[in-house]
Amino acid sequence: MGTNIYQIGADVTLDEWTCQLLDSNHEQWIVQQYISCVQYQSMNISGMLFCFNDQCFNIGMIRMSPNKIVNISNGGYFIRPYVHREYIHSMKDGSILNKEKLHEQLIELKSIDNQWNKSVYLSSSGGSGGKRLFFATDIKQNLLQRQILVDMMLKQNIISHNDICLNLFQSNNIYRSFEIFNDFCSIANCTTLPMSTSANDEDVLDVIEYFKPNILMGSPYRLMQLAFFIEKQSKKEIKFEKIFFACESLDEIKQRFFKRIFHCSIYIGFYGSAETGVFACQSPKYSSTKIYLYPKDLVHIEIIDSKIIVTNLIRKRNQLIRFDIGDLGRLISNDEHDKYGLIEVFHSQRLVMIGNDSLSTSEVEEIMKQIDLIEW
Repeated sequence: MGTNIYQIGADVTLDEWTCQLLDSNHEQWIVQQYISCVQYQSMNISGMLFCFNDQCFNIGMIRMSPNKIVNISNGGYFIRPYVHREYIHSMKDGSILNKEKLHEQLIELKSIDNQWNKSVYLSSSGGSGGKRLFFATDIKQNLLQRQILVDMMLKQNIISHNDICLNLFQSNNIYRSFEIFNDFCSIANCTTLPMSTSANDEDVLDVIEYFKPNILMGSPYRLMQLAFFIEKQSKKEIKFEKIFFACESLDEIKQRFFKRIFHCSIYIGFYGSAETGVFACQSPKYSSTKIYLYPKDLVHIEIIDSKIIVTNLIRKRNQLIRFDIGDLGRLISNDEHDKYGLIEVFHSQRLVMIGNDSLSTSEVEEIMKQIDLIEW
């Protein structure tokens, strides 16, 4: 195993320890608390884990001995263990990664990595090419991303433990919005009423009257459906303090209608994608604007030719480097020492929402090519 290795295990006496430590011939030391050995082909193995902030990043050096754990050595050999590679998605020349290229890389990864679908969190991704694919990330890293975002939400008075949230987001077909907002509530230690977008409006109204939620959550089209239903009822007023929305924009017409029906004037939008996860949201200060806050330790954002380019700093499995999310926007300068950045999203180039489904812009363009159109 090497030269001048002194094998000291759990059965040594204090005198033996003292003798070895005071020996002037020993110039370099490795000291490790005794751990019961693992038998491997007549060799005893002892190793370590690299950890920081209660998170394990990798396996460290491993030491071997034919009989006792090697606690102290001068010289000797170390074995660096093989670990499964965490794939990074980027362009080799450092240019911008778009969805089309990302999906090509995902297809290639699926063909060469037989672990691609093991121990992963899956999100459904439509993509700019209209092809539906599934994006996989590490489960614990995905939860950490949500924790970081909720920490910001709590500090910015976006959500609190006293809130009661009615969740009408979509939940089927591997779409994650319903689950995401349930998780936000659980992490924030507030009550969630998980009804989902498919819930009957009469049942939703019964839940509202019984539990008195103060936050309404859902896609604008689903909230409009509920508002139309409530408008026809001859019951007492329904009031919400805040509305959380995502998946599409909330225009001024809908805002005015919601204010009349729900008696609410604070609208909190959430921003992200299947590939990046949700990484930004609005605060009451930026309600009814297109400005979002994001934690700087969660994502790094660049603006290139007005395109929003995102690098995820938390999700290391299938990590995205300089990914074109598909939207246009600009960064708003603030205190560089602030934990949170500001981004204004001009408009999305990604999806057109139709009922419970979504179409990519490329799908619309392909259909239009097949139809004779008259411009007027």
